[in-house]
Amino acid sequence: MSSMGRALAAIAATRSRRSTAATVASVLALSGLVSGCGPNKEEVCAKATEHVVLVPSTSVSDLGTSRALAPAVAKQAVARSANTCGRLTVGLQNAKTEADLELQSIDLVPERKQAFNRTPVIRKLVRQGETFASDKLLDPLGKVSATGGSPFVGALAKIAAELDAHGGAPATVILLGDGIDVESTPGGDGMIDFRSTSVSQANLDEFVPLLKGLKGSCVMLIAAGAASNLPAERIRAGQRMLDQTLEKAGVGFVATRSRDLPATCRETAQ
Repeated sequence: MSSMGRALAAIAATRSRRSTAATVASVLALSGLVSGCGPNKEEVCAKATEHVVLVPSTSVSDLGTSRALAPAVAKQAVARSANTCGRLTVGLQNAKTEADLELQSIDLVPERKQAFNRTPVIRKLVRQGETFASDKLLDPLGKVSATGGSPFVGALAKIAAELDAHGGAPATVILLGDGIDVESTPGGDGMIDFRSTSVSQANLDEFVPLLKGLKGSCVMLIAAGAASNLPAERIRAGQRMLDQTLEKAGVGFVATRSRDLPATCRETAQ
C-alpha cells in the first residue's frame, strides 16, 4: 500500500472510532435520562413558605402616598410570596378597621412541586399574584375616598385576629403609610394620637393582648413619616412607641421611608 493509501486508511479509522464513541455517549446519555440519572429536578418551593400581608392606609395624609407607592410595593410583595409558594393577603386600612378592613388572600401554589428549571413555574405564580393584587388592591385603592383617622395599631390588631383564625402562622405584614397613629383605644375610653407630645403608653398597652396573633411576625412600615408635616422627633417618637408596643407582643418591627422592602426585621423572642 502506498503512503497515500496508508494515510487515507488511518484517517478513516480515526473517523470510525470517533463516530463509535459519539454513538456510545449518546446511548449512555439517553439511558441515564430514561433511568432517572440525568439532570436533577429541583424543588419549586422554598422549604419555608412566606405569608405576606399588604395593607395601605387611606387616610387624608396617606392616600396620595399609598397610591403612588402601592404598585411598586405590591410587586415586591407578590415576588416574596411567589418565590416561596406562599400566601398573599391584601386589604385597605380606613378609619373603621374592625368593621371595614376586609382581607382577601390567594395561595400561590404551583402545578408541580419539582421541575428541572423552577424559574418558569415561579414566573407563572408571579403573574397570578400580580393579577390578584391589581384586582383586589390597586384598582380599589385608585377609587376609594380618603378617610379620617389613622388606626395603624387597630389595623394590626385586626390582621392578628385574622391570622389567628387561620392557624396563627407568622407573616410579613406591610403597612403603607406615615405610621402616625390616631385612633381610640380598644375599650373606647381613651385616645392615641402620635401627633401629640404626650401619648399614654397605658393606652397603647391595651392593644398588646390583641396583637398576640402576630407573635413571631415582622411588621414593615413603608413610607414612614413620608407625608407628615410633624417635626422629625415626633415622627421618630411615634415609631419608637409602635416598636415598643409590638415588641411586648413578640412582634418584629422595621420602618423605612423607602418604597423598597427591608430584608430583615428586628428579632423578637419566640
